[in-house]
Amino acid sequence: MSAVVFLLLFLAIADVSVSVPIDNEYNIDESVGDSKTPPRPKADFETAVLYDDIAKPKTLSRNADPCTAKGCKWPKSGSYVYVPYFISESYSQKERSIIIRGLQSFNVSTCIRFVPWKCGDRDFIYIENKDGCWSYVGRQDGGQYISLNKGGCLHQSVVQHEVLHALGFNHEQVRSDRDTYVRILFENILPG
Repeated sequence: MSAVVFLLLFLAIADVSVSVPIDNEYNIDESVGDSKTPPRPKADFETAVLYDDIAKPKTLSRNADPCTAKGCKWPKSGSYVYVPYFISESYSQKERSIIIRGLQSFNVSTCIRFVPWKCGDRDFIYIENKDGCWSYVGRQDGGQYISLNKGGCLHQSVVQHEVLHALGFNHEQVRSDRDTYVRILFENILPG
């Protein structure tokens, strides 16, 4: 298991360019209509972005760790975890290709399979050109945004990093068991 975690972290941190062909199964139908466009994820205007790219939903009714409180894993079906996605129409074909390659790179070494959203998919990721590069941690109820701003987020490694958050991975430095594995040298931290 540690090899899988290491590989996922390596893919997210390194600017790895996995060459995965874009086949028609993963292309998004450009037509717009009730059965072609998912509902927009619930707007959470009180969402804060922490640690540069982690979106935090309102916390009035939640435990500190939403995965512990209500479960945020994407369900496994047979050998794979299928995660429906939708890419906003605001991206060009070249930009969409970068995003799709980032999604398909998970096919190489994981059981994760990103599949185009279809009518009836309740939980899904909605990739949109919002402010900055950010995602929620884990599956959110009823659809969720991943923000990939055109002005700096459209790199395969950034797509992979934000998708890892949507899959439930947090930054290593905020893990509850962090201090078991690392020692913080507070004297090396600059004031402020």
